[in-house]
Amino acid sequence: MISTGEWLGFNNHGLDGAISYYAAAGNILGSSR
Repeated sequence: MISTGEWLGFNNHGLDGAISYYAAAGNILGSSR
């Protein structure tokens, strides 16, 4: 569970933050194959 501060920070970053987060997650998953 993330804290309220982390959730607000994530929302403040908006779409760019989501894209960078999923891109990083995708790179980690891709490199593990």
